[in-house]
Amino acid sequence: MNTKIIIAVVVIALLGVIGFSYYGSSQSKQHIVASQEDKVELNNIVNQWEQNSEEVRTASATAKPAVVKDMQSLRDKANNLEVTPCLAPAKESLLVAMDSEIASYQKLMLDTNATIGEEANSVYKAIEKYHDIADECTA
Repeated sequence: MNTKIIIAVVVIALLGVIGFSYYGSSQSKQHIVASQEDKVELNNIVNQWEQNSEEVRTASATAKPAVVKDMQSLRDKANNLEVTPCLAPAKESLLVAMDSEIASYQKLMLDTNATIGEEANSVYKAIEKYHDIADECTA
């Protein structure tokens, strides 16, 4: 009789482990899919951002403020985007890059002789970090 109880407990425990593993695997797949969808949204913002960056570099002094305003709108859109926890650090790196780039253009609009080397380096590092984290999260 004790043997039957022990076997029943072992079988129930084994089924519990198998069920938990399956549930965990299913949840993991759902998180990966959600992260990939969020990454697509973030990358769309990044692509638009890069177009605006190119545009503002070649814009006349009178056209720059409008492009920088568009960049600020994209930054706000990225900030308001809800992402999976895995992508939150990537989003934060993207926001750092955006803030640095906006600040550098505002600095140049106020003083055409200003240097923005430090800001440009910060933008580059933050964008690189964004891509690294986003790629790792959705791999």
